[in-house]
Amino acid sequence: MRKKIRVVIRLMLVVLVIFIIAGYALPVSFDASTCATGYKKWLIDTNQNQFNALLQEKYPDFHADFSSAVDKIFWDYHTVFIPVSIIRDDDKIDLVITGRRYWFDKYIWSIGKQE
Repeated sequence: MRKKIRVVIRLMLVVLVIFIIAGYALPVSFDASTCATGYKKWLIDTNQNQFNALLQEKYPDFHADFSSAVDKIFWDYHTVFIPVSIIRDDDKIDLVITGRRYWFDKYIWSIGKQE
């Protein structure tokens, strides 16, 4: 009986490890495939507070129009790129908000200048 319990526990651990590795290793396109065509808009809608916090930290008094950025979003394996322009009076700066996927629909966001 103890041997069966050990086998079951080991099997459960193997399944758990596989699930964790798969959650980390899957590309952004896996997340996007579940949303059909609305994933880009969903990214903006669910993460807009984080984007605004990043922008206010580095570029106070600038405003961004994320609705125009939806069509420009693209991704490469684990990384999402969101090109966005920020505006203050007559100043305009082109930036890229970059998100590194670390779990299902979870990203670590950073901001940089567009090249």
